[in-house]
Amino acid sequence: MARCVGPPKGCGAFVVAIPGIVAALIPREKPRQTTAQPTNILYNSSEDEARERSGIVAANYKQQVEEVQKSLDFATKDYLVEMTTTKGPIRLTFFPDVAPGHVKNFIGLAKIGFYNNLTFHRVIKGFMIQGGCPEGTGMGGPGYQINAEFNKTPHDPGVLSMARTNDPNSAGSQFFICLEKCSFLDNQYTAFGKCADAESLATVRAIGEVKTDANDKPLQAVTIQSVTVKEIPK
Repeated sequence: MARCVGPPKGCGAFVVAIPGIVAALIPREKPRQTTAQPTNILYNSSEDEARERSGIVAANYKQQVEEVQKSLDFATKDYLVEMTTTKGPIRLTFFPDVAPGHVKNFIGLAKIGFYNNLTFHRVIKGFMIQGGCPEGTGMGGPGYQINAEFNKTPHDPGVLSMARTNDPNSAGSQFFICLEKCSFLDNQYTAFGKCADAESLATVRAIGEVKTDANDKPLQAVTIQSVTVKEIPK
């Protein structure tokens, strides 16, 4: 699904057609110069429809992910995922007690190397950084979807949450990490982890400061160079 982030509150927006992608909401004013909160994360076209138009066939990673998920044991182990990015390390811990399906999915994708060499394709200063699209356009995914697990975890700075379409049960591989408190996303998107330490949050904030184009795509790619999963006995 296309994954676009709406404009900050108080900023008018107009719809512009982008050939080969989707209609996207573009703010009339510069969102990076305000601390107002964006209204929502919006999706306007299905992944399958987009690929049908472009002739692209998506790979389906479901079988690989399900295979590695068999070894996950939340009862006896905690898991830490470390992303090595071009802006520094991001270490993530998880909330399997409230979103076990999302945690399993993210760790499974990480274990098979899905996120290696992908980019943070959408960055909105004061809101969030978004990654996990294999195409780098906001329209890619792993070829399958998972069900929502909305919970009471607040979308505070450093919280890891899953992007989706306006269908609650449509998350795949795209995720976002909050830069500031985003309470308007609470119980609307599945929060399932957070930055593990201050250094990781500093990296997220550094990514949040990069220069972007009119579609919030960084002018210079911010790449997830590698991802490792660490198992920690309880």
